[in-house]
Amino acid sequence: MRERPSGVAERVARVTHAIGVLLLAAACATPVGVVHGSTQDVYRTLTRSVLSTGELSPLSEQTLRRLGLETRFEHAPEAVIAQLRGEGANLGGDVLFTLAETSFLHAEQAHRRDYHLAAAVYAYAFMVQARGGLAVALDPRARLAADLYNLGLVRGLAAPPPQMPAGATSVTSATAGPEPEAGEVNLDGRTLALPFGQLELRADPEDRLWSGYRMTRFIAVGDFQVRGLRNRYRQAGVGAPLAAELAPVATGAAAERARRHIGPRTKVPVTAIVRFEDIAQGVATGRLRGRIELYAADRTHTIEIEGRTLPLELEPSAALAYQLEGAPIWDSELRGFLSATFRLSTESLFMMYPYRPGRVPVVLVHGTASSPARWADLASAFSSGSSPTTRAIRSCCRRASCAALSRKSSRTSIPTGAIPRSAGWC
Repeated sequence: MRERPSGVAERVARVTHAIGVLLLAAACATPVGVVHGSTQDVYRTLTRSVLSTGELSPLSEQTLRRLGLETRFEHAPEAVIAQLRGEGANLGGDVLFTLAETSFLHAEQAHRRDYHLAAAVYAYAFMVQARGGLAVALDPRARLAADLYNLGLVRGLAAPPPQMPAGATSVTSATAGPEPEAGEVNLDGRTLALPFGQLELRADPEDRLWSGYRMTRFIAVGDFQVRGLRNRYRQAGVGAPLAAELAPVATGAAAERARRHIGPRTKVPVTAIVRFEDIAQGVATGRLRGRIELYAADRTHTIEIEGRTLPLELEPSAALAYQLEGAPIWDSELRGFLSATFRLSTESLFMMYPYRPGRVPVVLVHGTASSPARWADLASAFSSGSSPTTRAIRSCCRRASCAALSRKSSRTSIPTGAIPRSAGWC
């Protein structure tokens, strides 16, 4: 049955009216304008970066747009990065920062360690070039560049994951979960490839000596989620925050004195940096040289780079939590309470740091069916420098030996120590 003409006309009129409303609305909206947003939405947009959202920051996007490379970067990131670098000479701060962030983004997406290293190189070059710049402390790129340098080192120097023998299973504590997946960092001197050349690294074996031990394995702790501690304390700065495992390095009376009261399972919070030599020339030629430097948190908290004193990136709470994850000391609490003969160690006093002159000892005594690990929250707070007693070394005394320790105090002095930056128990 055919529709009546009046019905067709009515439908045409409705469509015409709708089109007219749309055209009128479009005419009221200017090509350029604003829309009110919440403070949180605007701030998230302005502070977005490859590290927080997996997208480039607005600052890097601006550089790509000005050069007409934004769309091309999505399809050919390596070509765009190479075009940005050009000959590598006389690169400005905007380009260096964009090279650092685009290199890190591509490294994450393509799992390319050479681009992680390139991100660290470009970020270091940006920080060196920006020194002394006007209001550099307020430039958001300064903090992001430091983070790109830190994480670029962690990813770029990552050691291959160990292969477990067929049929092997990991052993975990009865009271704790399995040990978290740990990213090991290789701090050996060697030559590594870069997308635009190569990086020759040197390392000083003496940097790894610590209180009669040698640091043998370095675990990146920045990516760990910390549980069980009330607060996670960290110091923002430069360098890769790591937890170093220990192995005895020497024998004899002197070595034994140095190791006394330091638990073999201690994880030392350290920070690794790569100090590049003549970074501008290296970026231009593609032949870079760098020196790996290692700093224990109980020795120093700052470093000098290109005439500026900068804080080291420190993660003492994360290193402490990693040390206590699955540690046998948790199993000793109830067993020690129920058994008169059980002893986890022959030592009665455990020190968190080696001997350092001029410090006042503080002895923490745990209670019944407990262990020194129960002082973890206090040790974590001490390590941050937020406690009034940060000048003191923290020592942990097993309950059964504290009376004997007091009786001996007139004959045996308790070693003093350095300003603590983390804790350590056997």
